[in-house]
Amino acid sequence: MEKIDEVKALLERYFNAETTLQEEQQLRDYFRGEVNDEELLAYKPLFNCFSDEADKLKDEEQVNSSKQSTTFKRTFHFRWISVAAAAALALFTYLIMPDRGDSLKMMVDGVNVYNKEMALSKADGQMSNINSMMGKFKNSSAQLESMGKVGDALSPLRSMSKAMTQND
Repeated sequence: MEKIDEVKALLERYFNAETTLQEEQQLRDYFRGEVNDEELLAYKPLFNCFSDEADKLKDEEQVNSSKQSTTFKRTFHFRWISVAAAAALALFTYLIMPDRGDSLKMMVDGVNVYNKEMALSKADGQMSNINSMMGKFKNSSAQLESMGKVGDALSPLRSMSKAMTQND
């Protein structure tokens, strides 16, 4: 009975904002246990809500930390699996592919050419043909550009011609 009177006095001081942190902790400890008094039973949710929320937060943190650890494990394994796959692919390519010492390949008239000098001379000839075609294109575009300038210069004369024909 003495304990109940002490708790009631602490509650009175708590609601008047006169309690210390230690006294508030005593109230939380009391209401965390079993409360026998019907009058004090109404205050139990008030003092237990913080501990209930703290328990929920701890549970959520544990769930999140376990999710993070499994996610970390997955990414860690995925990272090493991808590195191993890349290394295996590189090794497979190196071992399976034939010797690339004669990497020069060119076809002239449907025949493979392995002579380096002949392949380079053919390629040089083709490049000069392409360059000459590009030069012709540049000359043609220059002519078209000059014709465009002439057309721009003649445009005032066209407007004068229209004006003269309308006056007739």
